[in-house]
Amino acid sequence: MRAAIIFFAIALLLSGCQMPVARVPSTSHSTLAAEIRHETGDILEKYVTARQRLLVIGMPILSANASLCPRRALSPGFIVYSDFDVPYPLQNVARERLNLTRDAVVLAVTPRSDAWHQGLRTGDIIVTMDGKPVRNAANFRARAKKIKNEQSAVFGIVRNGRAFNLSLPFKPICNYPLVYMPSIRDINAMTDARKIYVTQGMLDFASDGELAAVIGHELAHAVMHHIPKEDANTALLKLAGGVIDGLVDIDLTEKLLDAYIQAWSAPFEKEADYVGLYLLARSGSDIAAAAPFWRRIAAEHGMSAVVLPSHVLRTHPDSPERFASLRAAEAEIMKKAESGAPLMPEMAGTWNFGARFSWWSDTSEDDDEPDDTDLNH
Repeated sequence: MRAAIIFFAIALLLSGCQMPVARVPSTSHSTLAAEIRHETGDILEKYVTARQRLLVIGMPILSANASLCPRRALSPGFIVYSDFDVPYPLQNVARERLNLTRDAVVLAVTPRSDAWHQGLRTGDIIVTMDGKPVRNAANFRARAKKIKNEQSAVFGIVRNGRAFNLSLPFKPICNYPLVYMPSIRDINAMTDARKIYVTQGMLDFASDGELAAVIGHELAHAVMHHIPKEDANTALLKLAGGVIDGLVDIDLTEKLLDAYIQAWSAPFEKEADYVGLYLLARSGSDIAAAAPFWRRIAAEHGMSAVVLPSHVLRTHPDSPERFASLRAAEAEIMKKAESGAPLMPEMAGTWNFGARFSWWSDTSEDDDEPDDTDLNH
């Protein structure tokens, strides 16, 4: 009885609700399904275009600085993909929109690489490698990863039905894959010392020159071992804080960590700005876009990026400081370029570029790429 009364009361309330009065045309299920498929295709095209842009801008920087990077790999100068390399919800429109199947299709070619000079182009299909069939992109990557020494391979290629061969060398490249983050709209990029991540927000905001500067900055974090240095410092501070906490019965660990973050994070960022500009210059990219980028960031974020009260400490330098420092670094680099001096950053002490950090656990040899046997054919 009680439930019936409650139901009646709810029905009475709903009957008094205001309703739309316009006669909106109805749509069929097939019409909606077709529109869903069309919009899914638009999303797929945007995803692939963004990945291509990131790779074409970033790969020259990774290639030019291989000797300075702790993690290195060998690359033929191009990246391939298949339908299973795009997000799962987009795979069902990959064939009709991009003619993307299980074939190993060239997604991007490194500008000014041997592959680029010999005419390899986006959309070419890699069908053989040294005479053996290439089943798909995962199969290609697994076989390429087994190459340990600089050498050439003969690739069988199909373009618009025409078959031809190219002999291309595998050359060293910084092994920090560029990862596109399509769902994140914040203007941001980051590294975990194994990969470089760039958000959709950054791709929307940055020009090509600015995006190159951002990639150079993130690569500099890896080159200068900032992540393992921060891990080491944090471990030591936790150890020291734990000892002191036990002796004097106070909670000092968190205070030490906060003080460290404020004291050292900003200098690491300044170093990454400086070294990153050199990495950019070494790749032949235009370094002039780096400093103005921070003026645009300031305009985007407002006065919080410009005014730095004396009582506020930050993990990143403020925009005016970054602009001025980058302009000074730009002048330094231009002077070296004009005199023919090596484009290497000035170091306060001895620094062995390309060496691994002494104690940090680095799994650069780990194979996280599935072989094509793991895939559903």
